[in-house]
Amino acid sequence: MTVAEQPPITGQTTLLQRDSFAFLAMMWLPRLLIIVVVVLFIVAAGTWLATLSEAQRLRFSDDPVAGFTRFMTQLGWVPIVFTVLFVLFLAAVNWLQMARLPMENRKVSYEANQDALITRDAAGAEFKLPWTMVRTLRPGKHLLILKLGMRVWRYVPWRAFAPEDRVRLLALAQARIAPQASSAAAKDRS
Repeated sequence: MTVAEQPPITGQTTLLQRDSFAFLAMMWLPRLLIIVVVVLFIVAAGTWLATLSEAQRLRFSDDPVAGFTRFMTQLGWVPIVFTVLFVLFLAAVNWLQMARLPMENRKVSYEANQDALITRDAAGAEFKLPWTMVRTLRPGKHLLILKLGMRVWRYVPWRAFAPEDRVRLLALAQARIAPQASSAAAKDRS
C-alpha cells in the first residue's frame, strides 16, 4: 500500500488543562523565565546602585565581593519573588483561558491526511491546517507542536492517537514539511 493509498490517521480526545500547561512549559516558560530573571536582576541592581551613597560606592568598588553580598542580602530576593509571582500569574491566565472554553469545544477529533490536519470539535467547528502552512515540528512527550508562520503554534495531544498512529502522524508530517523546507532554503540561497 503506497502512502497515498493509506487511510487517514484519526484520533479523538478531550483537551485538558494539563495540555495547555504542557504547551506553555515546552514553548515559552524556559526562555521567558530566563529573560524575566535577568531583567529583574538588572533593574534591582540598578535601583540598588542608584540608592548608594558615594562613600558606599567607593567602598564596594574596592571590595566587589562585599558589595555583591550586600546586594544579595538587601535586594537579591526581589527578582526571585517576582519571577515566582509571574509564573503564578501565567498559570492563572492559562487556567482562565481553559475554564472559559465550553466542554463541547474541548472534545476534539483529529484527521490527518496527505493534504492537511483537520481538527473538529463536538460543537461542529472545524479547522483545516494545510501541511504547507506548517514550518517546523516539535514532538514532545505529551504534545506534537506545529509551528506555523508568523510565530503561531498549534498543538496536538499525543493521547488522541493510538501508538502506531502517532508514528504514522509524525512520519506524515515530517514528509509533508520536508519538501517545503528544502524549497524555502533554496529560495533563500538564490
